[in-house]
Amino acid sequence: MEPMEPLFDQSSAHYPLPGEVERLYGGPFGFPGPALFANFVESINGVVAMRGVRSPFKLIRGDNEADKFVMGLLRACADAVMIGAGTFRATPGRWTAEAIYPELSEEFAELRRRLNKTPQPQMVVLTASGDLQHGPLHPQDQILTTAAGAHRLAESGIESRVQVLSESHKIELDVAVAYLRSEGFEQILCEAGPETTGQLVAHDLIDELFVTLSPALIGYAESELIGLLGGFSWEAPERHPAKLTGVRRDGGHLFLRYTLTE
Repeated sequence: MEPMEPLFDQSSAHYPLPGEVERLYGGPFGFPGPALFANFVESINGVVAMRGVRSPFKLIRGDNEADKFVMGLLRACADAVMIGAGTFRATPGRWTAEAIYPELSEEFAELRRRLNKTPQPQMVVLTASGDLQHGPLHPQDQILTTAAGAHRLAESGIESRVQVLSESHKIELDVAVAYLRSEGFEQILCEAGPETTGQLVAHDLIDELFVTLSPALIGYAESELIGLLGGFSWEAPERHPAKLTGVRRDGGHLFLRYTLTE
């Protein structure tokens, strides 16, 4: 991978990046304080997912290494990685920096040491129903769920930590985020799908949004094409302004960074 080309950067936070990480990113990187941040790869026509298609981001991204590198960097900076049950079921594997970009596993591990973080971010799975279909859970992972979901998880014999956040049929995301904050997680990376992300945006819970714009047009007649917030049903048209704080380029891919909250 060649270094990314910085085109615009208004970020003032500089983490102590290892030299190779900073070289490939094309400059400094960091967060000014505690943040909940999300990351998506999107086609020119705004597609981030396709109903019934497993791991559509691979099709949208193409063979771009820089997108995987940025995913690794964000995971390396995170105290916790939060995903939804749908993402968990559809995408097997571990949500760690070295899993997505093993070429820099040592550098990412060094970055976490410099930031005084645990060797791996806490994996957090949101599930109201408790239906995880025996995915790749580890005992140290944490599941946030409802009372009914916890009962189902107990019956399935899952050994991961389970935290009940609701007695109703749904999880309120503001409650989930408040719980993670109370557990000491300052930097939370959301890698959930469009529906969860839409709910986070609706509640003004996302601080920063990273979007990789892939030079591709995606179409599939047999599937619903879903936009970045397309999985969430808005009651009325809403506009949530964002401030562009960074643009980088790798070939035809553009890497956009936005601030969503003041």
